[in-house]
Amino acid sequence: MNPLHLFYITNIRIMQDITNGRCGWCGTDELYVKYHDQEWGKLVTDDKTLFEFLVLESAQAGLSWITILKKREGYRKAFYNFDAELVAQMTDEDVERLMQFEGIVKNRLKIKSTITNAKLFLAVQKEFGSFYNYTLSFFPVLSKILCKWKQDSVVSLFLYLDSVFKYKHKLVHNQSPV
Repeated sequence: MNPLHLFYITNIRIMQDITNGRCGWCGTDELYVKYHDQEWGKLVTDDKTLFEFLVLESAQAGLSWITILKKREGYRKAFYNFDAELVAQMTDEDVERLMQFEGIVKNRLKIKSTITNAKLFLAVQKEFGSFYNYTLSFFPVLSKILCKWKQDSVVSLFLYLDSVFKYKHKLVHNQSPV
């Protein structure tokens, strides 16, 4: 396929998404639309919400995101409203109980990994002051710009990150940045 044609198709799709106000991936499912409009692409700084997404994203492995969104309330009930401290204290008996719980994906490894992840999440919080601070440690320049970044400007953030990565790539390959 002609690269210019692919560029045109991509830009038409992006323009349709922008025109409609939503990304094409969310379709018309009410739950997906709500997630798209209220959560997707929004800056999250709250550790409890970050832990919630860690749990949900881990559960998604091999499944569609809509499957997990539909089970979100089940995960909330199963994992103590996403309280990392309580989840970290869960036992093998809790794992067995959750294997019978209808509201989540019944996968022993995923349930156990949620408990392990809660313990690691708490360790990261202790070391960095918060899990959010830990995420910022991967982008030292980003922490300086976030206070100026408008939450609805996801495209601006991606363009910024792209420029940071290009800059770092040039430094790694001993080229002077433009």
